[in-house]
Amino acid sequence: MVLLIALLVAGAATTARAQERRVTGDVPFDFIVQGMLFPAGDYVIAERPEGILSIASEDGRYFAFVLSTASDAKTLRPELVFDRIEGRYYFAGFVLPDGTGREVPVVPTSIERERVAVVLNQ
Repeated sequence: MVLLIALLVAGAATTARAQERRVTGDVPFDFIVQGMLFPAGDYVIAERPEGILSIASEDGRYFAFVLSTASDAKTLRPELVFDRIEGRYYFAGFVLPDGTGREVPVVPTSIERERVAVVLNQ
């Protein structure tokens, strides 16, 4: 597994609204969330109660809810995390500025994969 990092012109934010924490960022490639293809662009990922994440494009055209688990983030940089499998990117979670993060399980497979982190500038 190889970790790739793509720098972005983006922001990270946490909000106190109804226990919601969120990050925003410009994803430079198309990616897949629960079998749906999301085009490259600006996205807001929010952590909801009970480990549910909402993923929404800034223009509101693309949206999904996914279940997540706490991650053992090893960075204090806010970032969106993707698994690259056979040339496609799958949303795999995010890390907040305080180092806490959430993971979204990508279906286990024997296919070669690499982890990709999209770093969010503050």
